[in-house]
Amino acid sequence: MKQSKIKLKIPDIITFASLCFGILSIVFSIKKNYTLAAVLLVFSVVFDYFDGKVARIMKNSNQFGEELDSLVDIVSFGVAPVVFTITQVNNTSSFNFALIASLVFICCGAFRLAKYNSTKFNGTYQAIPITSNGIIIPLCYLFNLHLNYYPHLLIILALLMVGPFKIKKIS
Repeated sequence: MKQSKIKLKIPDIITFASLCFGILSIVFSIKKNYTLAAVLLVFSVVFDYFDGKVARIMKNSNQFGEELDSLVDIVSFGVAPVVFTITQVNNTSSFNFALIASLVFICCGAFRLAKYNSTKFNGTYQAIPITSNGIIIPLCYLFNLHLNYYPHLLIILALLMVGPFKIKKIS
Protein backbone atom coordinates (compact mmCIF):
# COMPACT_ATOMS: atom_id res chain seq x y z
CA MET A 1 0.00 0.00 0.00
CA LYS A 2 1.37 3.37 -1.01
CA GLN A 3 1.39 6.00 1.70
CA SER A 4 0.75 9.57 0.72
CA LYS A 5 2.41 12.45 2.48
CA ILE A 6 0.10 14.62 4.53
CA LYS A 7 1.00 18.28 4.83
CA LEU A 8 -0.70 20.22 7.58
CA LYS A 9 -2.53 23.24 6.31
CA ILE A 10 -3.87 26.27 8.19
CA PRO A 11 -7.36 24.73 8.63
CA ASP A 12 -5.74 21.62 10.19
CA ILE A 13 -3.81 23.80 12.63
CA ILE A 14 -7.08 25.50 13.60
CA THR A 15 -8.61 22.04 14.12
CA PHE A 16 -5.71 21.11 16.41
CA ALA A 17 -6.33 24.33 18.35
CA SER A 18 -9.93 23.17 18.86
CA LEU A 19 -8.57 19.86 20.16
CA CYS A 20 -6.21 21.65 22.54
CA PHE A 21 -9.09 23.69 23.99
CA GLY A 22 -11.12 20.49 24.41
CA ILE A 23 -8.25 18.75 26.21
CA LEU A 24 -7.65 21.80 28.39
CA SER A 25 -11.35 21.76 29.26
CA ILE A 26 -10.94 18.14 30.40
CA VAL A 27 -7.89 19.05 32.50
CA PHE A 28 -9.63 21.99 34.18
CA SER A 29 -12.74 19.87 34.80
CA ILE A 30 -10.56 17.34 36.61
CA LYS A 31 -8.99 20.21 38.57
CA LYS A 32 -12.56 21.37 39.41
CA ASN A 33 -12.18 24.75 37.72
CA TYR A 34 -15.54 24.42 35.97
CA THR A 35 -15.93 28.00 34.85
CA LEU A 36 -12.64 27.89 32.96
CA ALA A 37 -13.50 24.41 31.62
CA ALA A 38 -16.83 25.76 30.31
CA VAL A 39 -15.15 28.74 28.65
CA LEU A 40 -12.57 26.47 27.03
CA LEU A 41 -15.36 24.32 25.57
CA VAL A 42 -16.82 27.43 23.96
CA PHE A 43 -13.39 28.34 22.54
CA SER A 44 -13.21 24.83 21.09
CA VAL A 45 -16.54 25.46 19.32
CA VAL A 46 -15.27 28.75 17.92
CA PHE A 47 -12.16 27.10 16.49
CA ASP A 48 -14.23 24.18 15.16
CA TYR A 49 -16.42 26.68 13.34
CA PHE A 50 -13.48 28.51 11.81
CA ASP A 51 -11.52 25.47 10.64
CA GLY A 52 -14.23 24.64 8.12
CA LYS A 53 -14.72 28.28 7.13
CA VAL A 54 -11.00 28.77 6.52
CA ALA A 55 -10.76 25.49 4.59
CA ARG A 56 -13.57 26.60 2.26
CA ILE A 57 -12.14 30.11 1.80
CA MET A 58 -8.67 28.72 1.07
CA LYS A 59 -10.11 25.87 -1.01
CA ASN A 60 -8.23 23.43 1.24
CA SER A 61 -11.04 20.99 2.04
CA ASN A 62 -9.81 17.41 1.91
CA GLN A 63 -10.52 13.96 3.33
CA PHE A 64 -7.70 14.24 5.88
CA GLY A 65 -9.12 17.47 7.30
CA GLU A 66 -12.61 16.00 7.51
CA GLU A 67 -11.38 12.90 9.34
CA LEU A 68 -9.24 14.98 11.68
CA ASP A 69 -12.23 17.22 12.44
CA SER A 70 -14.37 14.23 13.45
CA LEU A 71 -11.67 12.83 15.73
CA VAL A 72 -11.32 16.22 17.39
CA ASP A 73 -15.11 16.55 17.70
CA ILE A 74 -15.49 13.29 19.64
CA VAL A 75 -12.87 14.48 22.13
CA SER A 76 -13.92 18.13 22.43
CA PHE A 77 -17.70 17.71 22.21
CA GLY A 78 -18.13 14.13 23.39
CA VAL A 79 -15.48 13.29 25.99
CA ALA A 80 -14.89 16.82 27.37
CA PRO A 81 -18.60 17.43 28.19
CA VAL A 82 -18.75 13.99 29.84
CA VAL A 83 -15.70 14.70 32.02
CA PHE A 84 -17.17 18.13 32.79
CA THR A 85 -20.38 16.45 33.96
CA ILE A 86 -18.96 13.38 35.75
CA THR A 87 -16.47 15.38 37.79
CA GLN A 88 -19.26 17.62 39.04
CA VAL A 89 -21.72 14.87 39.99
CA ASN A 90 -18.98 12.57 41.33
CA ASN A 91 -20.13 12.70 44.98
CA THR A 92 -23.86 12.98 44.42
CA SER A 93 -26.66 10.42 44.28
CA SER A 94 -26.85 11.06 40.52
CA PHE A 95 -23.41 9.57 39.82
CA ASN A 96 -24.54 6.11 38.64
CA PHE A 97 -27.17 7.59 36.35
CA ALA A 98 -24.61 10.13 35.11
CA LEU A 99 -22.20 7.32 34.30
CA ILE A 100 -24.81 5.51 32.21
CA ALA A 101 -25.93 8.80 30.61
CA SER A 102 -22.29 9.56 29.76
CA LEU A 103 -21.82 6.27 27.96
CA VAL A 104 -25.05 6.77 26.01
CA PHE A 105 -24.00 10.34 25.21
CA ILE A 106 -20.56 9.37 23.85
CA CYS A 107 -21.95 6.43 21.86
CA CYS A 108 -24.63 8.64 20.30
CA GLY A 109 -22.00 11.29 19.53
CA ALA A 110 -19.75 8.75 17.81
CA PHE A 111 -22.74 7.32 15.92
CA ARG A 112 -23.77 10.81 14.82
CA LEU A 113 -20.26 11.62 13.55
CA ALA A 114 -19.94 8.33 11.67
CA LYS A 115 -23.37 8.80 10.11
CA TYR A 116 -22.54 12.37 9.09
CA ASN A 117 -19.20 11.32 7.59
CA SER A 118 -20.78 8.54 5.56
CA THR A 119 -23.59 10.60 4.02
CA LYS A 120 -23.64 13.42 1.50
CA PHE A 121 -24.16 16.82 3.15
CA ASN A 122 -26.91 18.86 1.49
CA GLY A 123 -27.03 21.97 3.69
CA THR A 124 -29.10 20.43 6.49
CA TYR A 125 -27.97 18.34 9.42
CA GLN A 126 -29.73 15.16 10.45
CA ALA A 127 -30.29 15.94 14.15
CA ILE A 128 -28.10 18.37 16.12
CA PRO A 129 -24.36 18.42 15.44
CA ILE A 130 -22.12 17.08 18.22
CA THR A 131 -20.51 20.55 18.32
CA SER A 132 -23.72 21.91 19.88
CA ASN A 133 -22.70 20.23 23.13
CA GLY A 134 -19.75 22.63 23.39
CA ILE A 135 -22.24 25.48 23.69
CA ILE A 136 -25.27 23.95 25.43
CA ILE A 137 -23.43 22.30 28.34
CA PRO A 138 -21.31 25.36 29.24
CA LEU A 139 -24.41 27.59 29.03
CA CYS A 140 -26.30 25.27 31.38
CA TYR A 141 -23.39 25.46 33.80
CA LEU A 142 -23.10 29.25 33.56
CA PHE A 143 -26.86 29.55 34.14
CA ASN A 144 -26.53 27.33 37.23
CA LEU A 145 -28.38 24.20 36.11
CA HIS A 146 -28.66 22.03 39.20
CA LEU A 147 -26.25 19.08 39.22
CA ASN A 148 -29.11 16.56 39.48
CA TYR A 149 -30.22 17.57 35.97
CA TYR A 150 -26.89 17.03 34.20
CA PRO A 151 -27.43 13.30 33.57
CA HIS A 152 -30.86 14.10 32.13
CA LEU A 153 -29.29 16.80 29.97
CA LEU A 154 -26.78 14.27 28.60
CA ILE A 155 -29.58 11.84 27.70
CA ILE A 156 -31.61 14.59 26.01
CA LEU A 157 -28.58 15.78 24.03
CA ALA A 158 -27.70 12.19 23.10
CA LEU A 159 -31.19 11.67 21.68
CA LEU A 160 -31.07 15.01 19.88
CA MET A 161 -27.79 13.97 18.20
CA VAL A 162 -29.38 10.87 16.70
CA GLY A 163 -32.96 12.13 16.24
CA PRO A 164 -34.94 11.87 13.01
CA PHE A 165 -35.31 15.63 12.42
CA LYS A 166 -33.35 18.00 10.18
CA ILE A 167 -31.68 21.30 11.08
CA LYS A 168 -30.46 23.87 8.55
CA LYS A 169 -26.75 24.67 8.83
CA ILE A 170 -25.88 28.08 10.26
CA SER A 171 -23.30 29.70 7.97
